[in-house]
Amino acid sequence: MKNNPHSHHEEKAGITEQELIEAFAQVVREDYPNPERKSCPSQGALEQTAVSPTCASQSVLEHIAKCAACLQEFDRLRHTVTPVTVPRTE
Repeated sequence: MKNNPHSHHEEKAGITEQELIEAFAQVVREDYPNPERKSCPSQGALEQTAVSPTCASQSVLEHIAKCAACLQEFDRLRHTVTPVTVPRTE
């Protein structure tokens, strides 16, 4: 466990959010490399998902979770675009 956990939940889990994200990315890279980029969504769909993840298509999110190439591109985009937050309607 980390000496200084970032939250109560991280303390209970014994792992930080960043460590969990990195572990997930490693599993995707190892189990779903997809170097040919078969059945990948368009660049525009990945960009839209990075800009507004709460409005993302479920199929794009599911694909990113099982495609190392798209996960890598999505991660790159997340760090280069300004996310748009959409207020929730209830």
